[in-house]
Amino acid sequence: MNRTIVLIVAALGSVLGTAAFAARSEWVIATGRTVLVEIVPRDPRSLVQGDYHALRYRLGVPVTDETPVAGELAFRRDGNGVLTDPRLLTGPLAEDELRIDYRLVDGEITVAPRSFLIEEGTGPAFTFARYAELRVAEDGTALLVRLTDAERQPLGPMPRGW
Repeated sequence: MNRTIVLIVAALGSVLGTAAFAARSEWVIATGRTVLVEIVPRDPRSLVQGDYHALRYRLGVPVTDETPVAGELAFRRDGNGVLTDPRLLTGPLAEDELRIDYRLVDGEITVAPRSFLIEEGTGPAFTFARYAELRVAEDGTALLVRLTDAERQPLGPMPRGW
């Protein structure tokens, strides 16, 4: 009896945790501010994952031995919504700045996932990717939505369900 109750509680906890994560992600996509971050796409093919783009974000924030492994960046957006003037956030935000969470991975600052999975066979459509379109919540949480070209036009098909 006790074992059954434990299994039911564990299963419910797992389902509720997954549902909460999905709901949070949908909320960030629906309410977050759109920010474009310049990227350097890498090899768009993997034998295990299929077609994808490994991404490197061009932020221009110097990394030193003292750079925290995780933290927040302050930034502005230009007239096209492109991230500009990023800096490590060490104090309050200026009135025209936004915040975004970052992680230090392999000596580089990253603000969103480092890969973008794409539908099998659509790799050539992403050859000209220049920006990653992110949605950024007030608390700095960022989600990668899609890739765009130099004119900020979306590349490839939109994710299903949009």
